[in-house]
Amino acid sequence: MDTESLAAIVVARVREVDYVSLVEMRNLLRPYMEVSGDTAICLATDSNVILWAGVSDGFTQVFDYMSDRGLVRLQGASLLTYLVDGGVSYLPLAKRLPKDGYKKPHWLPVVLRPGDATASETGHVQGRLL
Repeated sequence: MDTESLAAIVVARVREVDYVSLVEMRNLLRPYMEVSGDTAICLATDSNVILWAGVSDGFTQVFDYMSDRGLVRLQGASLLTYLVDGGVSYLPLAKRLPKDGYKKPHWLPVVLRPGDATASETGHVQGRLL
């Protein structure tokens, strides 16, 4: 399946339930592609703020495709959301974003919400895990 088709699966779910965690996105895509890998999705403003880690390049391509086109937007989520969806990060929780950024990696739980389809800058980057 191509990136556009995979993104359509996730976007349909986001529109159906209003929010989807990155764990749920991983579970949605698993039947169609390899979702595990050594890539992390980070904030562009602070590469030590990790949205989700241990994903494949293909997973990040789907994420980028949806974000770059404004099909989804990010919203902060609670730890409970990820516990219910069956996955949490091993990183310390990012409670508030320091002005100068974190010195060590922290996890910021987010959910995908329906986008406005006009976004051009998503505020994330992908990077390799160490």
